[in-house]
Order: sequence, then structure tokens, then C-alpha cells
Amino acid sequence: MTATVHGFPLPHDLSDMNMHSGWNRPEVYLDPLARSGMSGFAMADHSEVQAGLDLLVRDLKIGKWEKHNGYLRTKESYDLGFVSVKIQHIKA
Repeated sequence: MTATVHGFPLPHDLSDMNMHSGWNRPEVYLDPLARSGMSGFAMADHSEVQAGLDLLVRDLKIGKWEKHNGYLRTKESYDLGFVSVKIQHIKA
């Protein structure tokens, strides 16, 4: 058996709404429907999630997110450590 591991940078328009899909568009996290499909949000304490969302809204409104992370909006992909693994069984 052999295994090949390849990095999988997340594309800017990732349609699989996982916890990291908003790396370049944080507004997605403000959508309750989007968050409901992300286990990290669904399983977290509601008050903690709300506190984080309040901070995100504030940072977006005053331009703080844009100042520190706005460059992400221009990237085609971003490496957040995801990998794909291909396993091949070799017959003797």
C-alpha cells in the first residue's frame, strides 16, 4: 500500500460551507443559516458565538478586519493545512 499526500489550499469561492470557508469573506459567518451547517458554530456555546459575531460586526463596520485581513479578498486560494490523501493498494 502506498499513500500520496497533497496539500489542498481552499479556493476563494469554496462552496462547501465548512468552518473555514469564510477565510476571505467573513460576512458569511453572520448568516445564521450558513453557521447552522458548520459544526464548530453549531456545537459552541451560543453566548460565546454571539460575542464573537458582535466583534466581527464591529470590526467589519469600522474597517479593522479590512485593514488587517483585506488582502485575503484578492487571493485565489489560501493554505489552511487541509490535505487530500490517496491510498493505493499494490497487488503482489
